[in-house]
Amino acid sequence: MKRGSTIKGLDIPQQSFLYSTTLHLLPGVLNTVLFVIIAPILFSLGYPSNFAFLLAGLFVLIPFELGFLFYQGKKRNGTLSLDGIVLYREPMSLTKYVLFAAVLLLYGNFILVVVYPPIAKMLVNTLFFCRGVSADSEDAGQHSIFLVT
Repeated sequence: MKRGSTIKGLDIPQQSFLYSTTLHLLPGVLNTVLFVIIAPILFSLGYPSNFAFLLAGLFVLIPFELGFLFYQGKKRNGTLSLDGIVLYREPMSLTKYVLFAAVLLLYGNFILVVVYPPIAKMLVNTLFFCRGVSADSEDAGQHSIFLVT
């Protein structure tokens, strides 16, 4: 790793492309591996497959990512600390938190109500044309079995 970047006087090493790519993809790969292992088991017990994904995130994704951050803190500070690892931790006022949450809720609702329906309709009509049913027809979604090969 190269030295060079400085943020608030901290000497932060420049990561290689391969290292950075690995840090981005490895948590998802580990999460997917656990999901593939436990999803059939949980599904046979009557749980939805999304439950397996949540468990994989709880037992693999979160511990791996937090563990890596604390490992970096231990290397940098000699103790399990996030000082110098997670920057910009200044507290915000309650008013800013409420405003931020309101803006996110409005944005999410806008996407869900205004943007998503026409895109979903277009995708159903163009990508799933083999069903013989368009998103506009009365029997849309009435097929009980849809095979994907």
